[in-house]
Amino acid sequence: MYSKCGDVNAARRVFDHMWGRDDVSWKTMVAGYVFNRCFFEVLKLFDRMKVENSKINKTSAVSALLAAAEMRDLEKGKEIHECAIREGIDSDVLVATPIMTMYIKCGELEKAKKLFKGLMERDLIAWAAFISALVQSGYPEEALSIFRDMQNHNLKPDKTTLTSILPACADLLAIRSVNVFNRLPCKDVVTWNVLINGYVQFGDPYHAMEFFHELQLSKIHPDAGTMVGLLHACSLLNDLHQGTSIHGQIMRSGFESDCPVRNALIDMYAKCGSLSSAEFLFYKTEFTKDEVSWNVIIAGYMQNAHAKKAISTFYHMIMENFRPNLVTFVNVLPAVASLAALREGMAFHAYIIRMGFLHAGLIEQGWKIFESMCEKHHFEPELEHYACMVDLLGRAGLFDETLILIKTMPMKPDAGVWGALLGACKMYSNIKLGEIALQHLVKLEPENATNYVVLSSLFAESGNWGNEGSIRSRMPESGLKKTPGFSWVEVENRFHACIRSQ
Repeated sequence: MYSKCGDVNAARRVFDHMWGRDDVSWKTMVAGYVFNRCFFEVLKLFDRMKVENSKINKTSAVSALLAAAEMRDLEKGKEIHECAIREGIDSDVLVATPIMTMYIKCGELEKAKKLFKGLMERDLIAWAAFISALVQSGYPEEALSIFRDMQNHNLKPDKTTLTSILPACADLLAIRSVNVFNRLPCKDVVTWNVLINGYVQFGDPYHAMEFFHELQLSKIHPDAGTMVGLLHACSLLNDLHQGTSIHGQIMRSGFESDCPVRNALIDMYAKCGSLSSAEFLFYKTEFTKDEVSWNVIIAGYMQNAHAKKAISTFYHMIMENFRPNLVTFVNVLPAVASLAALREGMAFHAYIIRMGFLHAGLIEQGWKIFESMCEKHHFEPELEHYACMVDLLGRAGLFDETLILIKTMPMKPDAGVWGALLGACKMYSNIKLGEIALQHLVKLEPENATNYVVLSSLFAESGNWGNEGSIRSRMPESGLKKTPGFSWVEVENRFHACIRSQ
């Protein structure tokens, strides 16, 4: 009861004061943590189960595997897999499926495929779960390959399987997504939502809105999931008028109290520039908040250049006993970086900035947040977080510290890391380091003309017009050109993409 009402601390107190705990007690407590997305606590409780020699049942193993997958903790996932083998439950499809999902989400695709092929019994549920895990983890081609394998095994895909594969088709720019949709014998709101959200995720809000209009012409009523997809489409279109209209429909349908819908509303208003509306929805006392709510409002503050509010909201989130996740840190670290850049512009000499006197407090604050990921919140920083720290240090002019961070990263720097460094080099006219950053970016993103443009601007601002011309001339030689901007324009209830020159 306590767990389902969101008070896991009260549930844990009851659990800890029990005289005798049976399998049901352990299973219920673990499931309560999963229900409230307290994945670190799930793994801690699972370890305690082993210490107290409590039997690891299927439900507990599945919960622990889900937690390991969500936290991308491969070592813990392997440990749970070994426990399942010892208990003789690893071959059960109910346990084998989350084992494979864990390996996929932790980047061990080949291991997951090997386990899947070794399954003695592969029913439609197992196929659908495996395909869904591949799609969610960014393997659309593999998902389509498995889908074809399923058909080769003379298994007819059901609605669940087809629903799982539709986003993969959208990710691969495949019109097959529409073909699969049209072949469905019976379309319901779930299949409509998958198609609409698939186009939104691909970045095609125009077609998402078109399919919504088709949905309205049918006799199927949109649900909360439909509204979330439409709000994301409005965010991509930057269409506040359309977003407000959908908000009215949400209120009439009674979906405003739905947490994912409200989070999408906050996100839409923030991205469309109506921050006051986003704040009003966020601080409405009658609505409950989750971690996503906090992440969305923090991101909204950053999108509207309110870095101080983003940082204060981050600390407010912690005071309210909400646990930050990886997305939180991706949002809050640039807030610290942007404040550093703002203060840099307030008439202080660049030499003082490079010495670190001006930004010592902000840099220290950024490092504390970064280090707290591992030490306090038990998250391993990912490439996005390292890119944020490179941006923070680079904006403050601390290039020696920036290079040390890049060289000591536990993974290979990606384009986001080198791009952050190139941007900082432009800010401080550091041509030598900027050229190094560009060399790496050209290898990682050979078709991205923006990198050449940034470096050529750096040369031009430094008065080095010869090199600026050289960089510009290399672009057409490489078959590159700067991508023109475009906007979505609504004319007579239809959306059109307009190139900036038009």
